[in-house]
Amino acid sequence: MDYSFIAIMAVVIMACIGIVFGFILASADKKFAMEENPLIGEVKEALPQGQCGACGFAGCAKYAEPSSSTRTFRLTSVFLVKLKSLLSSLN
Repeated sequence: MDYSFIAIMAVVIMACIGIVFGFILASADKKFAMEENPLIGEVKEALPQGQCGACGFAGCAKYAEPSSSTRTFRLTSVFLVKLKSLLSSLN
């Protein structure tokens, strides 16, 4: 056999395997997708997004995510969202 034919077949086979695994991963991503709490998105949007870590978290997203189920967090989140809407209405 010609070595160029073998090389071309190897590339074609690897591309086909990549495409098949790509479809498998895409379908698994859709099947196992998790919904994010909508309040988390609002809080992330209301925070300054400086990623400074001054609050003790790695960034605004990390601040908004872990404690979304606690009452204190919900009150703080509602306050931040309302404060942002108030400040944006003043501009």
